[in-house]
Amino acid sequence: MATLHGQCHCGDLQWTVTSDTPALPSHTICHCRSCKLLGGGCGILLTSISAVRFERGTPKVYTYYNSDGDRVHCTFCSICTTHAYHRDESRGDEVQVRTFPLREAGIMGVDKEINVSERFTWVKKVDGARSFQHWIPAVARGRHGRRLSRN
Repeated sequence: MATLHGQCHCGDLQWTVTSDTPALPSHTICHCRSCKLLGGGCGILLTSISAVRFERGTPKVYTYYNSDGDRVHCTFCSICTTHAYHRDESRGDEVQVRTFPLREAGIMGVDKEINVSERFTWVKKVDGARSFQHWIPAVARGRHGRRLSRN
């Protein structure tokens, strides 16, 4: 299992993410408006909430409703506002870890681009990455990317 190390800008909040495999996971680049507005970069890693552990500090949570009307909880540093991860309630225990604040971000590859319909015109496609116009189809998400039915 690979362990990734995250830290906010001010250093008050630190966290680790444990991947399912020994190899480093890859970034998924998200071009959606929410990622652009909320900051933290456009790199995400889809994983289980149980894979994330805060080593230092206590994060704050901001909740908003996405375009489907689902509640999304954004976990971030209360001092500098760096985002650690987001959790969309409709996706069960899956979280979208912000990968740019990870120490290992510079050596991780990019395997997917999502919401490319919202990509800025001056941003070029990442060579070798799979592209999806909107969210990632279930078959391309892997173990934690299943969309759960609503009750």
